[in-house]
Amino acid sequence: MAETRGWGARLKPLAIVAFLWSCFQLYVIFAGFMDPMILNPVHTVFGIAVGILAKPLSVKNRILRGLDYVLVFLIGGVGLYMVANFERISTRIPFVQALEPMDYAVGIILVLLLLEVCRRTVGYSLTIVVVVFVIYGFWGSNLPGLLAHRGIPLEKFIDLQAFSSGGIYGLPLGVSAEMVFYFILFGTFLERSGGGALFTDLAILVTGKFRP
Repeated sequence: MAETRGWGARLKPLAIVAFLWSCFQLYVIFAGFMDPMILNPVHTVFGIAVGILAKPLSVKNRILRGLDYVLVFLIGGVGLYMVANFERISTRIPFVQALEPMDYAVGIILVLLLLEVCRRTVGYSLTIVVVVFVIYGFWGSNLPGLLAHRGIPLEKFIDLQAFSSGGIYGLPLGVSAEMVFYFILFGTFLERSGGGALFTDLAILVTGKFRP
């Protein structure tokens, strides 16, 4: 019975999503290559889902916990949409070919949930800075002097952020998906398996007899 409860404690939504994320990233290694317009969106979706579950709105309030699960399903739907429409998205010319109506909904959900995860994990300071720059992008044409610019319409903003290799899926996220994640995964596995302590003991064994 105790063992069953132990497995039940481990099979929490956060653990399941993190495990699936790790399996996906390992699959990318064995597959040899995956188009960035699949890898980066799926990597982003998993990261947002983990952020929502790791920093819930409330631990005790069932309504707020239910809202977190709704947000996870929403961001999961974004990932499925990107994979299902990969051929169209990867072959279209950004800023030239118009987005489809559903693309707007997917892009807005992605941006809003990314901002929410930023608020939960980093705090209000960085989130406010991002929101200010987004507002500046939309309404910069109303500002005076050197601060004024033509402004960016919603279509181009969503196109840039969610359906091109720039924006959210730019170079930093590519580095995270292709390199940083594996260092974190390896380091966590090493720590949990006791490998970190092994290397520490070996270092002490080799150098412990020497004085600095």
